[in-house]
Amino acid sequence: MEIINWIISASVRNRLFVLIGVVVFVGVGVVSFGNMTFDAFPDLTNVQVQVLTATPGMGASEVEQLVTVPVERSLGGVPGLTQLRSMSRTGISAITAVFEDGTDRWLARQLVKERLDLARSEIPAEAGTPELAPPTTGLGEVYQFTVSSDRMRLPDLYRLFQRDIAPRLRTVPGVVEVNAWGGGAPELHVLVDPFALAARGIPVTDLHDRLAETVGLRAGGAIVGATEQEVVRAVANPTTPADLEATVLRPGSGAGAPVRLSDVARVVEGGALTVGLGSGDGKGEALFVMVQLLADADARRVVAAVTERVAEIVQSLPEGVSLEPIYDREKLVGSTLHTVLKSLVEGGLMVVFVLLLLLGDLRAGLLVASVIPMSMLGAFVGLNLLGYSGNLMSLGAIDFGLIVDGTIVVAESIVALTLARDGTFGEQVAERARRVAKPVFFAVAILILVYTPVLMMWGTEGKLFRPMALTVLLALGTALALTFTYVPAMASLVIRPRGEHQTRIITWLLRLYEPALRHGVRHPWLVAGGAAAILAVSVGLAGNMGVEFVPRLEEGDLVIQTERLPSINPQEALREVTRIERLVREVPEVQRIAGRTGSPAVATDPMGLEQADILVQLRPRDEWRPGLTRDALVGEIAGHLVRSAPGAAFTFTQPIEMRFNELLEGITSDVGVQIFGPDTDELMRLGQRIADALDGVPGAADVAAPAIEGVPRLDVILEEERLARFGLSASELLATVADVQRGTAIGAVTRGEFRDDVVVRLAVPKGVALEEVPIVLANGVAVPLGEVARVERVEGPAKIDRQAGSRRVIVKANVRGRDVGGYVQEAQEAVAAVPLPKGYWLSWSGKYEQLKTASARMAMIVPAVLFLIVGLLYLVFASWRAALLIFANVPVAVSGGLLLLWLRDMPISMSAVVGFIALFGIAVMNGIVLLSRTRELQATRTALQAATEGARERFRPVLMTAAVAGIGFLPMALATGVGAEVQRPLATVVIGGLVTATVLTLVVLPALYAKLFAYADRARTEAEV
Repeated sequence: MEIINWIISASVRNRLFVLIGVVVFVGVGVVSFGNMTFDAFPDLTNVQVQVLTATPGMGASEVEQLVTVPVERSLGGVPGLTQLRSMSRTGISAITAVFEDGTDRWLARQLVKERLDLARSEIPAEAGTPELAPPTTGLGEVYQFTVSSDRMRLPDLYRLFQRDIAPRLRTVPGVVEVNAWGGGAPELHVLVDPFALAARGIPVTDLHDRLAETVGLRAGGAIVGATEQEVVRAVANPTTPADLEATVLRPGSGAGAPVRLSDVARVVEGGALTVGLGSGDGKGEALFVMVQLLADADARRVVAAVTERVAEIVQSLPEGVSLEPIYDREKLVGSTLHTVLKSLVEGGLMVVFVLLLLLGDLRAGLLVASVIPMSMLGAFVGLNLLGYSGNLMSLGAIDFGLIVDGTIVVAESIVALTLARDGTFGEQVAERARRVAKPVFFAVAILILVYTPVLMMWGTEGKLFRPMALTVLLALGTALALTFTYVPAMASLVIRPRGEHQTRIITWLLRLYEPALRHGVRHPWLVAGGAAAILAVSVGLAGNMGVEFVPRLEEGDLVIQTERLPSINPQEALREVTRIERLVREVPEVQRIAGRTGSPAVATDPMGLEQADILVQLRPRDEWRPGLTRDALVGEIAGHLVRSAPGAAFTFTQPIEMRFNELLEGITSDVGVQIFGPDTDELMRLGQRIADALDGVPGAADVAAPAIEGVPRLDVILEEERLARFGLSASELLATVADVQRGTAIGAVTRGEFRDDVVVRLAVPKGVALEEVPIVLANGVAVPLGEVARVERVEGPAKIDRQAGSRRVIVKANVRGRDVGGYVQEAQEAVAAVPLPKGYWLSWSGKYEQLKTASARMAMIVPAVLFLIVGLLYLVFASWRAALLIFANVPVAVSGGLLLLWLRDMPISMSAVVGFIALFGIAVMNGIVLLSRTRELQATRTALQAATEGARERFRPVLMTAAVAGIGFLPMALATGVGAEVQRPLATVVIGGLVTATVLTLVVLPALYAKLFAYADRARTEAEV
């Protein structure tokens, strides 16, 4: 402790240099605060790379065999890879490679890209090319809006998006992608009548070749003149349907007229086939646009720039085109930061008030209060250097009273200074500060120690709580440094010696306290038994309180996820979503609503047409019906939907929550049961039975099983013998089938700055079976498709999920009205009754799995913290008896936290556990402050006298440190704004624990000390004899 004593003395002697250093430090802190990034929540996304492959026209089984499995094989063994999961569905393969925490994001992308170069050689050309998804995270979907018009076709809207909207948004720094659902680039569709084509004896392949020759652009060099040259080019660019319909497919012979395209086909304006649809406010199809944030970019600054750019774009849109925002992250960030700042400001003001009330010295109170902002500036400097953002977790659990507890003890000692005749005032200030330096140092060191293990958390809980612990540690470290430098230096300038004095409120409280203290030291085992009884009751209550991972963070908006039959067509999917939007729009609390169905242009969120995410923008809470809760609102909307759309599955979630769940676990619900096995049909059947089991457990909501129904499919099976008999090649037949299935792009025409594809499709009349479609042979004779190939009607899976090389299905469920842990315990018993065939197994995922993993880790961390506390206490007092006596504060503090959680009907969550960890340090700190003085007094007094006098002397600092710590957390415990759900359990635990810990420190601890350390009196008496 000599070094700390020297620092205190040097700071008082060199006050000017200390104050200059503080001014410089404040300047650096202000600059760091200005450079900090801000977001609503910490980014929980693990390090992952997504590989996307567009496979137009291919079914899920083909996609799995031809694309997904080869890519999975190529990624096996990539350094740092911890999980590989994939999804294959019609038209898309999506593979997610998850890496160890701490892996450099850009290195992971590079490693995956190198392996993809190997995989491409195994994938057929017609199956697409694997590409990396944009480098974004679960917090990346920062701004979403719809574009609609009653005057423009959707393909033209999409072209407007390509030309005028997306490029301008992509130039905003921090924007990595601007994605869209719906529309599709304009195309010229050649709708061929197969019977008219057959009547004229023209094979499909000949039509393709002729059109390909008609559409194109060729460079022809240049003609050089005497002084100038002219560039020559050959242009075949029919830009209108009429131009293209005039194409001659076969020249006339003799008096016969030529066969033109118009004789066998219609050419119409159309849009590219898409696997995604957008809609808005129940008005029908629209373009749904999502702006995605670059990983690690500052969300608040980027969204502000995007909002400004969108306002510019709106001014330049054609008449009749409207752009309507549906989701703006800035609102959530602003609301969350408002909740945090409100709690911090209210807590800070209450702390200052309590300081002034209990210290009774305005200058000393303001001196202690000045340490609060400077400590936070120190935290900002550290957070900035370490790359952490300001968010709910890093800023939302800071207790200013806790931060300045050590400062209070030093200031209280200085205020009690009585001016002596010898020595300067500055030397006496330094002496008073040195007197309490050791207990303050070790008390704050224990506070720092108990937060340190939180930094050792990993996984989701680590990403959540490490920023909070780091902020507290940085603030505590800064406050401790200021306590031993700035506070004594400044105190020697501004504080006036007043001697031992008590404020009126302290005097009044002492009158109440002294009888309790006398009773305690007379009946130590009685008061100890009372404390033990409180502990026993709280532990008993804890067994019935329920557990959850973390409270659900209310984001302010809703997402309704819907799932219908996989065979649904685009028109019906749009009608269903539009009808749902109209129903939900009738709820008074709904401000806007928009839906995105299927996959976007860049399939970062690969869904089928049977799936839709419907974003519901809610009005501010003060505009809701009186007494309406969020759960009641969700229940009301769910009731409307279930009654109006029987057979459809609905899941209620929130924008960020949904994306985090998708990226972390591949699911979008609170609880997921993953079933693994080789056969998809058997997995579907097992999934349905497990869904029934989950649905029967109280608290289940939005239970969704994988659809048993598959996607109907027509397989055209080529047989070599039949082809040879008719003189057909496989390529000719495949060309016809491709034209029926999705069309064939045979070229492109230039219109403005874009090139639009010309797509040939066979327009099979309604009522005509595929087997009846004519195939024209080389000799011009037509035969039905059914004679040259076999057509089979089969049902294939809508999608195939895989993880770790095995197929899987996921049964999803949300939990409402009870804790997740209790629900899953009952659900596991119900699911255990479902027999699994050999070769099949299941695992639980979602929030419960995160809770289970976090609990196992905390089971290692918490005992280590407690052991370190006892060890440090022994270092302070060199007595196991004293160390264990102070340590008794810990379980009693825990009992208070549990009791208040129970009274507030809160389950035990990771937020509460972190609160208990903080409580350990606060409870021990007050014990050190009291017992250190008691031990000093026992050198000249009996244990009873020392315990009684020490308790009286330390009554004010103990009461002040406990009061300011508890008062500082009070606004968080009562907060109701966005993000307050995480703050409340933590603050509740600390406040409840401080009540019981303070009573133990001031009553039980002196009573037991007088009893347990009476042996020292006998030893001193014997020595004197």
